[in-house]
Amino acid sequence: MNATTNATAATGLGGYDRYGVGVNQMAAGSLFELYDSCGFLYPAKREQLAPVWNRVADSWDRSLAAPTSDYLHHCLAFGDQGSNCWGSVSVWRSTLGRVQAQHLVSVGDPLASRSVMLAAQESLNRAGFRSIENWFRGSNKYANRIFGTAPAALGDSQAAVETRELLAVTDPPSDARRPAARVDRLDDAGGREARAALAGFAHPVIADAEELDSGDIELADLDAMYHRVGLHRRRSVYLAHLEGHGAPVGIACAYRGPVGINFSFLENRCDLWLDAGLGEEERSAVARGLLRRAQADYADCPLPQMLVACDVATARVIQTTCGGRPVRTYKRCVWLRGGFWDWYRHVDSFYQKALRLRQRRERRPAAPRRGTLAAVGAPA
Repeated sequence: MNATTNATAATGLGGYDRYGVGVNQMAAGSLFELYDSCGFLYPAKREQLAPVWNRVADSWDRSLAAPTSDYLHHCLAFGDQGSNCWGSVSVWRSTLGRVQAQHLVSVGDPLASRSVMLAAQESLNRAGFRSIENWFRGSNKYANRIFGTAPAALGDSQAAVETRELLAVTDPPSDARRPAARVDRLDDAGGREARAALAGFAHPVIADAEELDSGDIELADLDAMYHRVGLHRRRSVYLAHLEGHGAPVGIACAYRGPVGINFSFLENRCDLWLDAGLGEEERSAVARGLLRRAQADYADCPLPQMLVACDVATARVIQTTCGGRPVRTYKRCVWLRGGFWDWYRHVDSFYQKALRLRQRRERRPAAPRRGTLAAVGAPA
């Protein structure tokens, strides 16, 4: 997909109204206050964000001020602030054809979260996006019921869920005693090879969503859109080879973006995918080689350490040989355009069940308290 046209995007934006949802109608500061009041910005998260809080606020102020037709950052909200039925979700553009949905927050009635999720999906479909991603904790039962079941609901060809370990790495060392990987930085000419390699390391849906063969591997067109509001979005892609292996054995996508547009700094992560057949020593060599090349992409990043997302086996060798510190275990759900309407129905069905359950509970007589009369049959 080339840059979304204003006409197409405007058609997508029209989908918000019928859900009672507004887009970018709240200043970032007001939104942060609501996040605080409902516990989404909990103390540990606040502490993590504090050293770069001014940069985070600036990223949100600028991205939310971008033309809504650019879809750089949409904050959808349903209901009135302070009411018992309020919900919000944030959606930002991570590649030209993919967005990341995040920060789903709701108070009270499940109608609020249902409204913002369905409005977002319809609008993104109308606007022509190719894929959507969401990162969530596996321990979150609510997220697991919606995002964790996406492959079953949409089909294996349209959705995938992968486990991603997020680690903080300070300075990946070299080791002359171990086999060294050859690591090449790719330009657009290497996009097809990169996509084919990634399809072998990860699920084909993941490879499709990365858009490595789009003709703009470094996201120059998207970076130009962010640059208009004083921000940036870039990607460097590295492919690793090992002697004795006839095909690539690993790939790194080093992303840079507006600091804190995601409160876990996922916009500035380095994604690693390695050949599952590598031995531990080979895996260590490939991971170190890729991380040392990608390190230069984070030289001017205000975060204290490079954030690396990878599978469990790769995380283990990064911890033991690169001093990687575990940050959090995530599930990453990705679904493609061919499954957008199935996703819409999947979410709607989930919330319809939740609404029916709530209605049954409201109709159920309250249990009498010990030492009081039951409501039924009690004297007036």
